[in-house]
Amino acid sequence: MREKKLILEFIESRSDAEYILVTLLNTKGSTYKFKNAQKLIALNSESCGIISGGCLEHEIVSFAQNMKNMTEIYTIDTSSLEDRFLGSSLGCQGVLELEFKRLSKNELLSDAYFGAYKNEEQKLHIFGAGADTEPLNDLLDWLKWDYCFYSHNDSNISLRVDKNWPIKKIDFSTIQNDINKRSQNYIVLMTHNYNTDLEILDELYPFTNIQFIGLLGPTKRKDLLIQDLERIYGKSLTNEMQEKIYGPIGLPGFGKGETAVALSITGQLQSLFFKNDFNHHQDL
Repeated sequence: MREKKLILEFIESRSDAEYILVTLLNTKGSTYKFKNAQKLIALNSESCGIISGGCLEHEIVSFAQNMKNMTEIYTIDTSSLEDRFLGSSLGCQGVLELEFKRLSKNELLSDAYFGAYKNEEQKLHIFGAGADTEPLNDLLDWLKWDYCFYSHNDSNISLRVDKNWPIKKIDFSTIQNDINKRSQNYIVLMTHNYNTDLEILDELYPFTNIQFIGLLGPTKRKDLLIQDLERIYGKSLTNEMQEKIYGPIGLPGFGKGETAVALSITGQLQSLFFKNDFNHHQDL
C-alpha cells in the first residue's frame, strides 16, 4: 500500500508525459519482493519503487532506457550457485520475470493503474488518542495507511489537530457512514476504558464492512466485552462476528511500552493486509 501511494505521489509531482511501469509478473526461488511488485521509471531514469533490495535496480533501469517496443518482458536469473563466484554476485538466488510497459501519465492516473489509490476501499479507525498512540500515528503515517483517530476529549483533539493528526470527535453516525462507504474497515480500540469500548462495540454492531476489531488488554477482557455486549445490550455475536475480534491486539514478542505496542499493532495489520505472508525472501 505504501509503495502504491508513493508511486502515485511521484506521478502527480512531475510533468512527464510518459513513464515506464515495471511489474514483477512471476518469481521462482528466493526474491526480495512478491509477485505484482512495481517500479515506475521516468524517461530521465529517475524512479520510484524497488523490485530488488537495490542490487538489481541499475539493471532494471538500464533495460527500460533501451526498450524498443511499448511492452517488453525481461527475465533476471540469479539462481545459479556459481553466480556467487563467477557472475555478478547480485540478487537473492531467484528468478524474476518482469514486464516493462510504456504508459502515459493519464493512463497511470486512471483507475486501471494508480488512480484507484486516491479513494481507497480500506481504512483504519482508532478510538482513543492518548499519549500511547503517538508512536502508532507515526508508523501509520509512514506506512501511508488511510486512518483516523477518534476521541471524546476536546483538549486532546485540539492538541492532535495542532500536530496535523487525522482526528475527529466521536460521532457514531458519521463514523458509520464512513464505514459504509468502504468494503474494508479495521477498528482499533485504545480508549483504556471498558465502558467506552463496550459502547463502541454496541454502536458498530453487527460489524458490517468491518474485517478486524483489535482490543487492548488480555483475552479475558475481550471475553467479558463479548459477554456484556449480550447481557447489557442484548446483542449476541455469531461465530463470524467473534472471529473479527482480536484481543489482545498485536503480534507477540515485541516487548512492552507504547513503541513496542505500536510496532506489534502495525505488524498485525500489515500481516492481515498481506494475508499473513511474512516471508521477506519468499521461496517458491
